[in-house]
Amino acid sequence: MNTVVKKTRRWLWILCFCLVLCTISPAIWTSILHKPGKVDFWLYHTKYDSIVRTMKAQLTHPSEASTKQLIEGCEVCGTRSEDGKYTITIKTCDWGHLGMFGYLYADAPPASKNDPYSDIDAPGELWMKGDRLNNNWWTVYNNLN
Repeated sequence: MNTVVKKTRRWLWILCFCLVLCTISPAIWTSILHKPGKVDFWLYHTKYDSIVRTMKAQLTHPSEASTKQLIEGCEVCGTRSEDGKYTITIKTCDWGHLGMFGYLYADAPPASKNDPYSDIDAPGELWMKGDRLNNNWWTVYNNLN
């Protein structure tokens, strides 16, 4: 084989490797670091549903707010309204000054507020609402800017 063909094959292998790496890296990134998103939610939704069931069992009285609790390795806060609707936040990762990320479970859409640091009324930290994942789930974040 001449050297031109060998170099061409080598570059094709390098290109294929880079394409595969670029394709799977976001899935690996979100699954290892638990940064909320569709991939992480799809992989760990049974864990998050279990956390919500545990928190609902603890919030038995109306207008009861929980303190921060560690459930299944996640920091969780929750409230129950007068009409029995739950709002629960699950912090999945805290990168210090780089921000916090998690999920919001709410039986009713969370109330919005006009605060530049927190645009939703959610228990726990000052949260900004991210993407809606399904009927009762949203991603939340706080970039600490």
